[in-house]
Amino acid sequence: ASKYNLLKQSRDSLQATYSTIIRRIDELDVSRLSGQGDKVFVVARGEVPQVKSWPRRGRMLLMAILFGGLLAIGACFFLDYMDTTIKGESDVRALLGDAVIGGVPSADEELEEGAQLDDFFALKKPQSHFAEAFRTARTGLAFSSTDKPLRSFVVTSTQPSEGKTLTAINLAIVHAQMGRRTLLVDTDMRKPRLHKVFNGPSDHGISELLAMENAESKIDEMIVPTQIEKLFYLPTGLVPSNPVEMLDSNRFAGLVEQLLKRFELVIFDSPPSMNLVDALVIGKHVDGLVLVIRTFVTPKFAVQQVIRQMLASKVKMLGVILNNVDLPAGGYYSPYYYGRYGHSYYYEEGQRRKDKMALWRSEVTALVMRFLQRWKKNP
Repeated sequence: ASKYNLLKQSRDSLQATYSTIIRRIDELDVSRLSGQGDKVFVVARGEVPQVKSWPRRGRMLLMAILFGGLLAIGACFFLDYMDTTIKGESDVRALLGDAVIGGVPSADEELEEGAQLDDFFALKKPQSHFAEAFRTARTGLAFSSTDKPLRSFVVTSTQPSEGKTLTAINLAIVHAQMGRRTLLVDTDMRKPRLHKVFNGPSDHGISELLAMENAESKIDEMIVPTQIEKLFYLPTGLVPSNPVEMLDSNRFAGLVEQLLKRFELVIFDSPPSMNLVDALVIGKHVDGLVLVIRTFVTPKFAVQQVIRQMLASKVKMLGVILNNVDLPAGGYYSPYYYGRYGHSYYYEEGQRRKDKMALWRSEVTALVMRFLQRWKKNP
C-alpha cells in the first residue's frame, strides 16, 4: 500500500507538470499569433450558436416586398415614360387638343370562343361595346362640323394595320343605319380591300372612272350595293401606276361632286399618311379628314408628322378615333358612358368613388402587364 501511494503521488505530479507545460505551450502559440506577448489570455472558448441571428426571414420578406414593389412600379413608370407610342386620349389631347371623337375598344372579350374579329362584328352584335363605340364616333363627327352638314370625309391612319379600313366600314354602316344614303369609296389604290370585305367585283371601279373623259354616265354602273340597306360601295378597280396624279386632278373633283349628288354621305378609305399623300390630296376635295390611331402602336412622332402635313396642305381635321383602347371599369370609354341605345346610366356618389378606385387599379394592373409582356419579348 505504501508503495502504491508513492507511485500514485509520482503519477499525479507528472500529470500536473504535463498539464502546465501543455497550457503554457498554448499560451505561447496565442502570444506568437497576436504579437501581444504575455498580455493575451484565452478568456472563453467559442461555442456554436443554436439560434440563427441573421438573416431574419420575416424582416427580409417585408423589405423585399416593399423595395421590390417600389422598384417594379418605378421600372414600369420609367418604361411607360420611355414608350413613345400613343397610349390614350391624354396623349392625343397633348398633341392635338380636344380632337378625340371616339374610342373603339378591343372586341376580343366579346368574341365567342375560337371566333375571329371580322369587319361586320358591330353589325352582328349591335349591343356590344364595339358597336356602341362607332355610334359615339358618329355623334362626334356630327358635332365636328357645325357650320354645315357633314357630307364627305376621308379616313386614314399614320401607318398600316391600325384599323382605318375597319373604321371606315363601320362608320359607313352606322350612318346607313340612321337612314342616310351612304357610299363607301375605296381610294386605297396601293392595297385595296373593300371588294374582299363585301365579296364584290374588283375589275372595275374608281380608277376606271378617273381614266375616262366622260365618266358621269358610268358612275351608276360602277357603284355596288351591299346587303346593308342604304349602304353602297365603289371599289378601286384596276390598281393604277400613278394614283396620286389621278386623285389630284379635276376629274376627281368632278367625280366627288357627282357622288354627292347621288348620296347623302360619301366616305373615302385611303392609304396611310405617314409616307403617302393620297389622303391629303383627297382631303382637299372633301369636308375633312378622320385620323385613326391605334393605342400602344402608333408612334407620337408619326402623328406629329401627319398633323404638320395636314396643316401645310390646309386639310381640315375632323377628329381622331382611337382604336384598341382599354376599357377599365368606370373609365371614359366604359359602357356606362357609352350608354345603350342612347340611354345613359347614372351612379350615386359612392358608386363613382368605387369606379375611380377600380379605374386606378385597372390602370396600375395594365401598366404592370405591359411591363411583363415587354420583358417576356426582350428579357
